[in-house]
Order: sequence, then C-alpha cells, then structure tokens
Amino acid sequence: MFSTRLAIATISLLVACPAAVVRADNQSDYVEIVGQAVLVLNRRDGPITTFIAPADADPDLVAALKTAGKVEPRSAVPKSDTYTLPNGYFIVEEVNHDLGVGEVIGVAGPGALEGTMGNESDCGTHYSISFSLVDSKWQNGSYKIEKCVPASVIEASASKLKDTALSGDAEAQFRLGLDYKYGDDGVAKNEVLALTWIRRAAEQGIAEAQVTLAFALAEGHGIAKDDA
Repeated sequence: MFSTRLAIATISLLVACPAAVVRADNQSDYVEIVGQAVLVLNRRDGPITTFIAPADADPDLVAALKTAGKVEPRSAVPKSDTYTLPNGYFIVEEVNHDLGVGEVIGVAGPGALEGTMGNESDCGTHYSISFSLVDSKWQNGSYKIEKCVPASVIEASASKLKDTALSGDAEAQFRLGLDYKYGDDGVAKNEVLALTWIRRAAEQGIAEAQVTLAFALAEGHGIAKDDA
C-alpha cells in the first residue's frame, strides 16, 4: 500500500493586470495559452507529449493542442499495473479565455491505480494555470498544483533529479533549486540550498534561473542582499 502525499502550492510567476482587449481569433488565443501552459507543465512534470482532450472539446482547442503534442482519447492511454496515467500525459479538463482572463485546468501523470492511495487515488498532479491578456499577448500569471502521488514514486523522482543535477545538467539544477525553494517533490524546503542550485543553473545560462537569482539577490532571500 502506497502512502499518500498531498501538497498544494500557489506560485506567482508574473504580476500583470488583464488588458481590456478581446481578440477575435479564437484558435490563436488557444495556441498562445496552450503554449504558455506547456512551459509550466514541462518544467514541473515534463516533457508533456500527449494530451487527452474532452470528447466535446472546442475544435479550435484541439487544433491548438496538436501544435504542442499528440491529442488522443482516454481509451488510448497505455495500460499499466502501476498507473492509470503515465508520465508525459496531460488530461485536459478545461481551457477557457474571456475578457482578458484565461485558465488551463487538468491533470498530469503519473496517477496511481485506484485503491493504492485511499480516498485520493488517481489524482496525479492537478493543475490550475491562470493567464492574463497583456498588450494583446497571453501571459502566464500564476499556477496552483495539487499533488497526490505515492511516496515511493516521489522519493525515486527526487533521487533521480539530484543525480541529474549533480551531473551538471542545468535544467535539473534549476528544477532542484525550485524544489528546495518551495519544499516540493519530496525535498525539504531549504532557501540556502535552493539558491545554490539556482545559481549553478543561472551560471549555465538558464534565463529563468537568472531572473530568480536576481530577485533573491535584490531582496536578500536565502542569500546576502546585493543590489549590484
């Protein structure tokens, strides 16, 4: 019997006010929103390669999803003795945009088989990703995740991520730094270790790591304040 880990995190990425602009090109809006959502998903649970769209999904949404990966029915999800939803799959529950505000809601694998996690079985990682229309461009504002994964899977994933980061992989270093920063993925929160790994990623040219490090230096969070 696997144990259950439930974590809820809200992470602000960008502060922006929705612009009072409503564009007529529905498919273009979906393409931008899906593309931005995939950046979030890939950083945390990626790479996302396959989308499971609702049977009644807007054709424009389906077309947009196809620009980011494969789109398949739920019946096409590979069968497993361990998971109902494997890595690389994202079940799209809802994608909407109206009056300059958008949202992507769905679940990323892996999701455990029913019965292995008590009342919270098969929830994988549930995402709610918000967007704002700013200067006629959709921008990601924040996202909320709810994780429900067997402890053994979390521990194995954290160990593999650390090994990859230690090998010098910049993306893994940044992701491990974020895990330490927010206390995610089975890693205990530690601001000092977070900035250590984020700095390594920044020095290798990861733009998001450079921005995160810059804010930490400006504010003195987990590192000595240094305006210069």
